[in-house]
Amino acid sequence: MGIASLIMGIIAMMMSLGIELGPVAGVPGILFAVLGIVFGAIGKKKPETAGLAKVGMVLSILALLWNIIMTVACVACVSCSYAAYEGLLAQ
Repeated sequence: MGIASLIMGIIAMMMSLGIELGPVAGVPGILFAVLGIVFGAIGKKKPETAGLAKVGMVLSILALLWNIIMTVACVACVSCSYAAYEGLLAQ
């Protein structure tokens, strides 16, 4: 499970940093990050895969945090743009 956690963490990090994909990669990135955290927690129980599981968990947690930050920023940007658009229509 340590290798699975590492692979899920790498995929989640690539999807969370995939600027050219935009919001399309956000939801799958979150899903891969959660799977990486779960697989990492399971993989830490075996001593031979504990190192890979820790790295996978760290990558998954970082990807999850980055996805949450970018989602909040995207929602804030869209809401500000909508408010500005409504202000222009009211004039």
